[in-house]
Amino acid sequence: MKTPVLLFIVALLFAPSAGAQERWSRHNEPGNFLYEKDIGTKGVITYPIGRTGLRGAMYLEGLAGNADQRERFIGYWTEPPRENTPSCGVSVVDAQGLTTDYWGRIEVLFVKRSAPSEFVLLYGMCFDEPDTQIVATPVEAE
Repeated sequence: MKTPVLLFIVALLFAPSAGAQERWSRHNEPGNFLYEKDIGTKGVITYPIGRTGLRGAMYLEGLAGNADQRERFIGYWTEPPRENTPSCGVSVVDAQGLTTDYWGRIEVLFVKRSAPSEFVLLYGMCFDEPDTQIVATPVEAE
């Protein structure tokens, strides 16, 4: 009886989070959105910032551990500071401890309730309402 229980515990310890392997392509844009990890109740999805080699992060409340009840998630995005790019003028500290004045509000709407699913991302700069749209399509695992 101890062996099955031990195997179950080991499996739980090494199991990926709900979205750990998820990737989405951005229509007509280089790079992919990647579900990186969970921090508390937030799912963390990263994305490339143009062709800079840098990645921004989206923090979506309620997405952590959620692969089957996806609908609408509200959160925020942050990006590392860089030259010659307009900033908010007000710094925030994100869930990973990055202090930046490149941030904004987001809303993500999943098309299907279960992963994998296409999503529509609405984002805004700083305190602005999320109103710029990006559509992302799941990428099959290689």
